Amino acid sequence: MGQSRRAIATAGLLLALPLLATACTEAGHPVPGSPTDLTEMLLSTRWHSVETFGGDLDITFVAGGDFHYVNSPSGVNPDSTPGNESWALSNGRLTVCFNDCYAKFDGQWNGIAFVGRKSNLTRRTWDVTLSPVDAAS
Repeated sequence: MGQSRRAIATAGLLLALPLLATACTEAGHPVPGSPTDLTEMLLSTRWHSVETFGGDLDITFVAGGDFHYVNSPSGVNPDSTPGNESWALSNGRLTVCFNDCYAKFDGQWNGIAFVGRKSNLTRRTWDVTLSPVDAAS
């Protein structure tokens, strides 16, 4: 499946999970979309981060809790120390740590995107929206 089609499928499934979970819970069935299932679903998908502090990144989640990112306008990787990033997803809450958590994003799934705040060790905080790439195409 192409990246664009996978992003669309991911977005659609993420939109449906809260409704499925509610229906299953009310019917007494196991709830789909455990954190492990959601984590597997994010692997190899690309997300666009729009930040009020001026960041504009494309992030690709990879296995092992790692991710890769590039500056969206230039396509350049601004990471001078790769390999020290991490991410985790639990109950619709996404945590993404950049450069040994020098900067950290905490966001909640709102049915369309992960919306939250990013902060860094200098105590600066700003708003961030992390949306699936090509989800609307």
